[in-house]
Amino acid sequence: MSGLKLLPVLLFAVGGVNAASTGGSPASLRARVAAELNAANPWRAARLADEWAGSNGISADERAEALIQGALAHAQVGDYAGAEAALQEALKAKPGQPDASYLLAEAMRDRPEQALPHGLNAAASGTPRGRSAAYRLRAEIRLDLGDRAGALADLARAPDDLEALALTASLSRDAKDARRVCDAAGAQPAWRRAAAERVCARALYDLKDYSGAMAALGNALSLDADDADTLRGILRVKRTSPFESAPGAAVPLPDKTMTVEQARAALAADGEDLEALRVLIASEKNMASAVKLAERFTAAVRRSPNWQRVDAYRLSAAQWIALKDKKKALGSLERAEDLSATSVATEKLVGKALGKFIGGALSEAYEAAMKVRLELGDEAGAEATLERGLQLAPANIQLLRLMISRKLAASKPREALPYAERFAAAAAKATPSAMWNPEKQGLLPNGAVEKRNDIMEAQQTLENVRRAAAAATN
Repeated sequence: MSGLKLLPVLLFAVGGVNAASTGGSPASLRARVAAELNAANPWRAARLADEWAGSNGISADERAEALIQGALAHAQVGDYAGAEAALQEALKAKPGQPDASYLLAEAMRDRPEQALPHGLNAAASGTPRGRSAAYRLRAEIRLDLGDRAGALADLARAPDDLEALALTASLSRDAKDARRVCDAAGAQPAWRRAAAERVCARALYDLKDYSGAMAALGNALSLDADDADTLRGILRVKRTSPFESAPGAAVPLPDKTMTVEQARAALAADGEDLEALRVLIASEKNMASAVKLAERFTAAVRRSPNWQRVDAYRLSAAQWIALKDKKKALGSLERAEDLSATSVATEKLVGKALGKFIGGALSEAYEAAMKVRLELGDEAGAEATLERGLQLAPANIQLLRLMISRKLAASKPREALPYAERFAAAAAKATPSAMWNPEKQGLLPNGAVEKRNDIMEAQQTLENVRRAAAAATN
């Protein structure tokens, strides 16, 4: 588990939550709710959203929006009953409000009869993206109710929603529909294309087009060689069709992006268009303006399609790192970790945000990718995965252990020797005072014992590898 999981507790303990009214204006409360959500302070955001919703003189539209933001805050901390109650209140303030209707329909997926009316109202969204998402959600609810014809009719009204296209292909079993999914995936910008290619792969897999699914996964792997989700997709295809060749080293496709002028036009049509916001943030020279756009991007991620949300939170974190706001970067990364644990891409960004890697989390992420490669029989790929991790963190004890183990399992003790030497040097790096006087160094006593055990293990490992390397030489 990443150290980021501790951050909400630490931030809560340090910052505290004052239940008293802050006395802010509705406009300032709106801005503060967005900022607290973006910084992963959902308890504080929920309190501020309640205060905003109770402000005197605000319109029904604004009260509904405040309650929606409060619902998102409650959902972030797992208070789904509180989130649902807030959404119900939003609909009392503004009956049929599309965003509240959509979120409530999602919350009620386990009660499809109650969810469907809200799904119908959600289609009144003012943006094409919002309407497409609503029609796709309605189709999913109709399928829960056994209404296949109604589901297909709704899906036909969501031609720009990748998940809707994939669901259509799954229902129709038509190769043409699957090709539409893959064409749409290939048209995505690079930051979310790997996830889109995995959606394409699933559509082709459902049609038993295993070669096509493997090719799509190869496209995804070319964008991130250590993505465990992509590797698990490849393993799934191989288990179903053992003679299917694993994808080779695909050449990444050219990025699909828009000009600044196109981004401005897209954002005018849809204020939550993530790609338009990304382009404008990247081109913005004024720091204050870039921060405002980044706030909008992070807020928009919360309502983005499920398939792209993890990558969107990672991109949000990268934007905040560039804007030198570590707290908000870590907030976005925490959300990414909630959605996809043990991710190399996420842990790389954690290292950038903190200025150092969280060793256990980084090694867990690389180990997860390595294990899938081993299940695929890709010994060379497993070693290459560990080597990439060690390039980032040359003294990571767990990655060094794993590399030594792989080299010895492959009967390559001489290649294992440099890693064993690095293992011993890394384990010995702590001073004796850190071992025997842990309080002086800020270590817990069990941390000192663990460090001492690491040194003993490393010394024994080095001795064993030296003997094995000498025997291999002779």
